[in-house]
Order: sequence, then C-alpha cells, then structure tokens
Amino acid sequence: MSPEDRELEFEVVDCMEQGLPPRSAEEAETRGVYERLIARIRDLEDIDPPPGWEERMMARWRRERTR
Repeated sequence: MSPEDRELEFEVVDCMEQGLPPRSAEEAETRGVYERLIARIRDLEDIDPPPGWEERMMARWRRERTR
C-alpha cells in the first residue's frame, strides 16, 4: 500500500469516527470493509490476555526489528 493510499484509509476511518457521511461511492465501499471488521470485533468475547503477554510481545518485536 502506498503512503497516499494509507493516508486515504486514515481519512476514511477518521470520517467514520466523526460520524460524517461518505463522500463517494468508493469511500462508502471502503467503509463497508471497516464496518464489517468492527462488527466482528465487537462480537468477540472479552478475555484477559495470558500473563506475561506484553513482555513476550516486546521481545518478539525487538527480534523482528533487528532482522
């Protein structure tokens, strides 16, 4: 994804969060993808992460970053 495309995606999400209507049919289509994803996330069970998850995540991030 190009930086320009990424910026457009951020704008779409920002407009959604502000409750603004889509500016075009393409934006409405893009919003549909995000709206479906958000609906799926809302339906997930709320669970606590396993102990030590944050330390493991940071260690993995450090390893991946040095590659």
